[in-house]
Amino acid sequence: MPIAALAEADLAAAERCVLEQVSAYKIRGPSGYRLEWLKGIRPEQVIQIARERIALKPHHVQLADLNHGQ
Repeated sequence: MPIAALAEADLAAAERCVLEQVSAYKIRGPSGYRLEWLKGIRPEQVIQIARERIALKPHHVQLADLNHGQ
């Protein structure tokens, strides 16, 4: 479910910004590297973090309404 509309050029920066905030929740794999899987955080929290972090950056962002279409 999309939560924001970003220009193609802003996607990488927005992703890095959000990943910085959820890094502590990433599961460590057998080799010790952090995986993409998150543990100890609810999906709603990740969405809220993404919305907050994207809104703080100078991107031209349109945040989607989570209840839209429901």
